[in-house]
Amino acid sequence: MSDRILKKIGSYVNKPDFVPEAVGRVSIAAKSLCMWVRAMEVYGRVYRVIEPKRRKLAEASAQLKEKQDSLQEARDKTSGSDRAHGEPEETIRREIEDERGAEEVIRAYPAAIGASR
Repeated sequence: MSDRILKKIGSYVNKPDFVPEAVGRVSIAAKSLCMWVRAMEVYGRVYRVIEPKRRKLAEASAQLKEKQDSLQEARDKTSGSDRAHGEPEETIRREIEDERGAEEVIRAYPAAIGASR
């Protein structure tokens, strides 16, 4: 609804005799039209206030989604690098355990040879 139409409707709505009860004494159909016009005028005023807020909300929601996507990408990269760093540590730990096991076999070997002779 344009400002021009809203202004014209406002001039009728502000008249003291343009209330549904007064108009309803003349005609039930006119009473319904009066109620509709008043409702449209209220809707137009509210829409003028709410619509800019809706636009800002949509923009903020879009920015939030971008930031959340960016955060999720960063989290995915971080968790991937944690796994990459964790794998070499695990490999090194296994190699150390294997070396210890080999040392025990080497130490036990002479005793095993002596027992078999």
